[in-house]
Amino acid sequence: MANKFRTPNSAQTQVDRRDQEEFGGGKKGVLVCSECDSYYFKKGWHNDARVFLSKKKNRGLLAKKAVCPADLMIKHGLWEGKVIVQNPPKAKLTELKNLIRNFGKAYQAENMQDRLIKVEDVKDLLVVTMTENQMAQKLAKKIRDAFKKVTLKISYQKSPSDAETAIVKF
Repeated sequence: MANKFRTPNSAQTQVDRRDQEEFGGGKKGVLVCSECDSYYFKKGWHNDARVFLSKKKNRGLLAKKAVCPADLMIKHGLWEGKVIVQNPPKAKLTELKNLIRNFGKAYQAENMQDRLIKVEDVKDLLVVTMTENQMAQKLAKKIRDAFKKVTLKISYQKSPSDAETAIVKF
């Protein structure tokens, strides 16, 4: 009797790696973002294009201008992470904004593509948008830890989107 629960061969189950990567497969050469000081080299975006290209061993590399994925998102008004702070206390507003900006700088220092897009005051809300969904969750938890009397709710959008919204209530 034939086995009716046949397993597919590896060729049928293998997925092309380029389909799995967020920004497509690796590109050849060096790309320098015309909007910021980042550069793409060896399958990743990095900080300080001027420093990289001025090094003696890299002087012969051909660099092409491009726009990095983070700047493309910002240019097109797209975001992956949003933190909405409801009823922030006026006495702590400056402290809260400083926490958000410092968190954004530290996160961007680790990965050039993870950035704060905008911090806006809208009535009794503080709305923070960013290019990375996990950044929103971490920022919301950081706010919760810094200001103890807050509640936190995180919601995820349905697939194929990977956007995340965190609501912090004072």
